[in-house]
Amino acid sequence: VLDAPPLYEFLELGIPVAGCEMRIVDPEDGVTPCPNGESGELQVRGPMVFVRYYNNPEATSSSFVEDGWYRTGDVGIIEKGKMRLSGRIKDTVIVHGVSYGIPELETYLQTVEGVTHSFLAAVPYRAPGQETEGFAVFYSPTFDLDSEDAPVKLYATHCAIRDVCVKLITLPPRLIIPIPINRMEKTTLGKLSRARLVNLFKQGEFAMHIARAEELFDIARDASFVALSTETEKILADIYAGILNLSVGDMSASGNFFELGGTSVDVIRLKREGESAFELPEIPIIQILKHPVISSLAKYVDSLVSKATSEEYDPIVPLQLTGRKTPVFMVHPGMAEVLIFVNLAKYFQNERPFYALRARGFELGQPFFTTTDEMVSCYTAAVKRTQPHGPYAIAGYSYGGVIAFEIAKRLEAMGDKVKFTGVIDIVAHRARENDWTLCLLTLSHLLGLVSEQDINDLAPSMRPLTRREQLKIVWKLSPPEPLVELQLTPAKLTHWVNVSGSLMECGKNYEPASSVSVMDVFYANPARGSKEAWLHRLKRWSDYCRSEPSYIDVPGHHYTLMDFDHVPRFQKIFRDRLEARGL
Repeated sequence: VLDAPPLYEFLELGIPVAGCEMRIVDPEDGVTPCPNGESGELQVRGPMVFVRYYNNPEATSSSFVEDGWYRTGDVGIIEKGKMRLSGRIKDTVIVHGVSYGIPELETYLQTVEGVTHSFLAAVPYRAPGQETEGFAVFYSPTFDLDSEDAPVKLYATHCAIRDVCVKLITLPPRLIIPIPINRMEKTTLGKLSRARLVNLFKQGEFAMHIARAEELFDIARDASFVALSTETEKILADIYAGILNLSVGDMSASGNFFELGGTSVDVIRLKREGESAFELPEIPIIQILKHPVISSLAKYVDSLVSKATSEEYDPIVPLQLTGRKTPVFMVHPGMAEVLIFVNLAKYFQNERPFYALRARGFELGQPFFTTTDEMVSCYTAAVKRTQPHGPYAIAGYSYGGVIAFEIAKRLEAMGDKVKFTGVIDIVAHRARENDWTLCLLTLSHLLGLVSEQDINDLAPSMRPLTRREQLKIVWKLSPPEPLVELQLTPAKLTHWVNVSGSLMECGKNYEPASSVSVMDVFYANPARGSKEAWLHRLKRWSDYCRSEPSYIDVPGHHYTLMDFDHVPRFQKIFRDRLEARGL
């Protein structure tokens, strides 16, 4: 802890070690020294610096300048002999530890409608106060920012730029700045100078253009703005704004919780705050997922308050409805819930609808499924109601992968075309015969109540106990945070285990048969053994596909491949496979 605030945003790193030299130069030519205290490219040389890349003269030539100075690619400042780093100038941006190429991103962004070709630059950028590096996009629009339709065109262009960035490198730009073409000067080689654009931005040279863009955005928002008309809508708008750190005055009755930035964790907070605000014993999470728009959720809350709600079971949960490409239908894992798919669905905005299928039995009066055939028939009919004609994209996570395979078979038997069958980290065999104890421990692990090691350690000693006694053991081990976030009670957890157990019971005699036309099998790091051994077991799926399945390695483990750390990379891999299948 510092006794006093630092003098600079970036802490001093000191002077170089003995024998090492450092200098700050103009990044454009790589040789012109910058004045004391001015930002530029950091270069170093000395006996501890390597002299070339092995068998790569091209890389060596681009990384070294005359007299042996090495171009680090870092942006730094040397003042009074002491150095501070402030970012990167190399053509990469690092997201979640993964390096992405800026030139590749720019190539895709050049195709966005509204962007003048070859007048776009994506630049690594770290905003003041931000702990991690992001990037900014500068571009010249093809349309006049003073034209009557400029607000609509600008809004559409910026949405498209954001979507491309999220899908390619899993991160939206921190800034998107439209600039007149005469301010986008090119070098003698015909390239835009990223360093010059950043310097002009930092000097405030683009302030007028940024202000104009914000003005147009306000006009575009006002055009689609729907005023809050009921007291319930106003209360929900206040809750939305508080959770998402937005202004209540900007909240429209047509605002969608997920499109505004809501995550799976935020859903739980919305549920808790909504129940408190309306003095309701429960607002089911599934209804929040089905009614993410303020006006729609307000109507559902009003029906709860008046006790006039009685919805029939529908397995389809629409997590994302925008876009024109073939929809994705994702089947729940063995825990039966679909909350795990919320963060994945956000990556499909403006590209394709994303539907999840949720098991039966959560709501009061709903019977459990009793056979796999009953479940598959119900889900297939729901898919057909939602999308009457193919081609279809069906996928499932863990237990849901087997069900997705069966749905794809059923659709093909009806004469429909299934162009994507995604099986996520599950082998081709009958469901493991989980007893109630194993269902309780497995679900508790997925909810963050116990560790994976606890499953193996506790199962033998817990089996002889009564269910009440087993539940007490899990409850005692559970940290308070997830219990509060999920609003779990022993009764709710017991019911959840029973729903999950009913699925295991359905699958206990299941054996795969017949085949589908195409299949993509995604596999993560196994809990035990090597990844090669796990892949060998997964390859049994080849017996149930009329073409050779694709086997795709994904980051993370079975229980973590869709969590916050891994879903950015998983979505890109998953979307690439959809594209590869012609969807």
